[in-house]
This record gives sequence, C-alpha cells and structure tokens, in this order.
Amino acid sequence: MDQIFHIDQYNLPFIFIVAAASILLAKLINDLILLIALPGRKSFIKNPRASAPVSVVICARNEAENLKRFIPLICEQEYDSFEVVVVNDASTDNTARVVRDLASRYENFRYTEIPKDPKFDHGKKLALTIGIKASKNENLLLTDADCWPETDQWLVGMADKLQQKKIVLGYGGYEREKGLINSLIRFDTMLIARNFMSLARMGAPYMGVGRNLAYHKSIYEAAGGFSSHYHIKSGDDDLLVNQMARKSNTIVNLNPNHFTRSIAEKNFKLFYLQKKRHLTTGARYRFFQKLYLSFEGLLRVLTLPLLVLINIFTAGFEPYVYVAPGVFIILQIIIWKVFMNKYQEKGFLLMVPFFEFFISILPIVILARNFIKRNQSR
Repeated sequence: MDQIFHIDQYNLPFIFIVAAASILLAKLINDLILLIALPGRKSFIKNPRASAPVSVVICARNEAENLKRFIPLICEQEYDSFEVVVVNDASTDNTARVVRDLASRYENFRYTEIPKDPKFDHGKKLALTIGIKASKNENLLLTDADCWPETDQWLVGMADKLQQKKIVLGYGGYEREKGLINSLIRFDTMLIARNFMSLARMGAPYMGVGRNLAYHKSIYEAAGGFSSHYHIKSGDDDLLVNQMARKSNTIVNLNPNHFTRSIAEKNFKLFYLQKKRHLTTGARYRFFQKLYLSFEGLLRVLTLPLLVLINIFTAGFEPYVYVAPGVFIILQIIIWKVFMNKYQEKGFLLMVPFFEFFISILPIVILARNFIKRNQSR
C-alpha cells in the first residue's frame, strides 16, 4: 500500500499525477458527452415521407468524369418532385458537353454556365450564388460534383428533415481505399462531423459541410448569402451555416441511408493545403465556439504524450498501477468504435490515438510556419 501514497520515492511528481489524471478524465468525459448527444438508430425514420419540391445544387469545375458517374445517381433518386441544377463553373474540360448530354437524358436536370474570363478570378461562392438563384424551389440540397449518395433514399431523407427545420446537417464521408493518407482523411472527416453534429444536437450549431447540406432558400437570403465573407475563398459551407444556424432552426441527419461519399485526396500535400484553408474560416467563428474547439483540440493533443509519460514515469511500479491508464485506453477504444459505427467508417480503430494527436498538432504547425514566413518576409 505504501507504493500508492508515497509517490515521491519513485521520483514521480504528485502534481504531474493530478494534472495528467484531470486531463485524461476531461478527455473521457468530453468524448462521452459528444457520443451521447448523437442520435441513435431508434431515432431514424424508416420510411420518410417528404413531398415538398427540392432543388439539388451542384457546382462543377472540370468535373466531366465525375458528373458522368454521379449525376445519374442523383437524378434517379426516389423522390416525386425535385430538380438537379449544375453550375458549369468556367470549366476547360469536357464538362459543357457532359451537362448538355445529361440535360437531354433527364427531365429534372438543368444547368447554367459561368464562362471562363482570364481577367476575372472567382471562387466557388459565386457559382453557388448563381446556382441558388437559378433554382426554382425553397428547399435546397447541396453536394459536390465528386460526391455520390449512399442510397436512393438520400434525397427523401434530407428533404424530410427540411420539413422539420430550416437547416439540415448531413454527413459527407470519403470512400474507403488502401493507404495511411486515406485513413487519416476519413478519420479527420469523422472527427469534424462528430464535433459539429454533437454540438448542434446540444443546441450550439456552428458549421456543416457542403458535401451534404440542406437549407431553406429564404434563410439563405435573409442572411445575405455569402456577402459577409465573400472575400474568403473557403467557407461556402461552414461560415454560411455559422451565420445562419441556431438551436431553433437546425437539425442533424445521421441516418446512414442519407450519407454521401466522395473520393479522398491521394497525397498529403493536398490534404495539408485543405487544412490550411480551413484555418482561415475557423478564425471567424464566435468566441465561445473557438474557445471550446481549442479546449477540445488541446485535450486531444495532450492525451498521447501523457500516456507515454505515465508509462515512462511508472516504470518499475507494481502492475496494479497501470489499471487506470489501461481502463482509459479501453474506454477510448470503445467510444471511438461506437463513433465509427455511427458514421459507417472502418479500418483505422487502432490508429485513432495517433491520428488524434497528429490532426490536433497540425494546425499548430501550420500557424507556426505562417508566423515564420511572415517574419522572414519583413
């Protein structure tokens, strides 16, 4: 029993034990709260019966092959009244021919075009603005040209939620492929979705993803569209939702039948650049949103180093000393397994502790590099 209380004899600072235990406990409690907040399978409506007309809006720049593959999966959704509006955003590939062919095949398919102008550069927000204006219906469902619905019930499921609230946050995951980068991207996508969906369920919505997002046109217009952040290249989804979403008007759809998937980037550089762009939008979140996300990220970045330090400092202890860290690790694995089941993700469970640390430290690395570059350019 002396080994339990006389920690100093092992050169193990008492303050470290208290701090480490507090951080790991906070991490566990935070993850449990986020998990409990997400809807269970019993909350899913088996046969949604939405009937209001819907406009699916998609922007496409040099996406000819993806449009060929995925637009039929959208145009052939089981829903009575909907249109698919594609904006050909200054494409230089075969997109123009592909959309004309699709328009001849599907009565519910329409398209509009933004001609390429070497003197005028624009981002996705202009294309979305044009697509939304071209849409005929109040109910809007947005996805990307490289995305496809998991089932033919995607549209009816998202539309059903739109009859309950004005904003619907769906899950847009990535297709599972071999390789560490693919697993990292899918984990990061699930982690982001876990946070914004759980907080939305707790009454604090702050973002969504454009791969699977729905809202009423009237709330978009009332918010002024993208006008307040048009100058920022990214943010056509998360900043718009942050601007529009409130506890009273936002709902989450975590039914796997209503997911979308897309093809993940193949190399780390593109993923890194994507994370770098996202930092510019996160800086515009509300103060308490940034405070919580920073706190949650700090818990993640500290977990793995603390477990390693505990293992080093307790070398030579009796076996029962490792019970608490062991229980923590087992609970974390169980929690993440449940998260992965909810999001229909597989193949990276044992990598989660390393992914959590890496994803959490990456923004710090990006900010540090930006700071160094700014100082060097002066």
